[in-house]
Amino acid sequence: MKMEMSAKRIFRKSYPHRYVVDKITKDGLAIQIRPIRPDESFLLEKTFSTLSPRSICNGFHGYIQAVPEELITKLTHIDYRRVMALLAIDKDYHDTTPCGWALYVQNDEESFAEVAVVVGDPWQGKGIGLMLIDHLTAIARDQGIGSLRGQVLAHNIQMHNLLKKMGCDILRDLGGDEFEIGKNLTYCKEKEALYVNRNH
Repeated sequence: MKMEMSAKRIFRKSYPHRYVVDKITKDGLAIQIRPIRPDESFLLEKTFSTLSPRSICNGFHGYIQAVPEELITKLTHIDYRRVMALLAIDKDYHDTTPCGWALYVQNDEESFAEVAVVVGDPWQGKGIGLMLIDHLTAIARDQGIGSLRGQVLAHNIQMHNLLKKMGCDILRDLGGDEFEIGKNLTYCKEKEALYVNRNH
């Protein structure tokens, strides 16, 4: 999914340890999902290095050779409320081996947040994207955000399947093979419990 980020500067606050969770994938891989830290831009670059050209086009809606420096700065210098970026770490391999990331950016009117997710090719198909979006959704609801929106390419079947599992709806056809999708977090039939480790 693609997301446009506000040029407004975001100031980071104290690190939200309560949003750090440990998960196990369906094939037994140990994953830690946690908010990114300001000094971890190299982990975003490591994740990007595992992406195939097709995954880059799906995630960034066009081929790029590297993550833009401006985007890295915006993803690592955040306030953990209006802007949240999560890393998924492969703990079975190494504590600094990222396998994906997800983020949301709340719009200026604070009525919704735009969301995006990227999973490295070696870890695709393991449910990690769903874990990231699940946790990001729970955090957004915890922060009082009413809905999530994102842009997805029509041919990105994996993302469409993930969004279907999340209960997202197609909001509109943006043209050029792009759709805007959304999920209402306010009027849910059953409010999800925020699965965070509150012992930190």
